[in-house]
Amino acid sequence: MTLRGQRPAFDSRAIGEMARPSGEIVGIHCRRAARRMGDRSVATPVAHYAAAMRRLRLMLADRPWPVVALVVWTLFVWVQRVINIARDDSLRGGDLLGALVRPVAFVAVAGWVAAMLARTADVERLRRPVGVACLVTAALWLVQPVIIAMRDYSVGFVVVHAVLGAVSVSLAWMAWRSVRRPSGAGGDRESVDGAVRAAVGGQ
Repeated sequence: MTLRGQRPAFDSRAIGEMARPSGEIVGIHCRRAARRMGDRSVATPVAHYAAAMRRLRLMLADRPWPVVALVVWTLFVWVQRVINIARDDSLRGGDLLGALVRPVAFVAVAGWVAAMLARTADVERLRRPVGVACLVTAALWLVQPVIIAMRDYSVGFVVVHAVLGAVSVSLAWMAWRSVRRPSGAGGDRESVDGAVRAAVGGQ
């Protein structure tokens, strides 16, 4: 409402839009809406990613880090092995399946431990899957480098597998120490405790 004698106040931008053809006005509003939606479409995934990273950090904060390290290392080594086997054109049929058994088994064990880590930080519940992972890791890597060294492989190949074995056994030993029963505690897992410590060189 305007008082008598006063000029009505007009928005110059509104006047300019009124002077444009209707198609151009619609195009302007569509571009503005697209910019706003584009900003939100970029911001939303970033916000979700940041929230997921915060939840992951909070979840891992109270998990035994040697167990996390063993899972990450095992997946890194054996998933890469699966990829190498899949890319080997010389493997067919039964040979391919036979070559995949061991790496897939290690990936499955690491996945089991990872699933337990995602569910709980209770070392009592983690002890069984971690014990299995430590046993199979030690059983393989305490023997595999020796077998490789006895065959006709290059020195570099032998050294690489010796390093892989040393890292794997060390991580298994630390992972077991982080979840093992305190000294003097009884229970039906004492035999498993001793077997794992003997296999990975624990104290």
